[in-house]
Amino acid sequence: MITMIVGEIANFVAYAFAPTVLVTPLGALSIIVSAVLAQIILKEKLHSIGVLGCIMCIAGSIIIVIHAPKEQPIKSDLEIWSMATQLAGEHDFFPG
Repeated sequence: MITMIVGEIANFVAYAFAPTVLVTPLGALSIIVSAVLAQIILKEKLHSIGVLGCIMCIAGSIIIVIHAPKEQPIKSDLEIWSMATQLAGEHDFFPG
């Protein structure tokens, strides 16, 4: 339970330092950590479908990270505030 709490706090902090498109797929790698810990701690057997799922998680994360769009660094607190107070999809719904 403690490691889950620490991991979620670290995941939350990661959003401040990296773009969402990178943090989210890497957070999905927790599935692999859970599978490995289940084998070690709970003595569970990881079947071939589980191994395939872990490989697909790793491959998907790598593909998303490689093809992630470049984001401009934030330069000021005002820029953060304007982005935080902007309506979601504002440009899509209210053109002009």
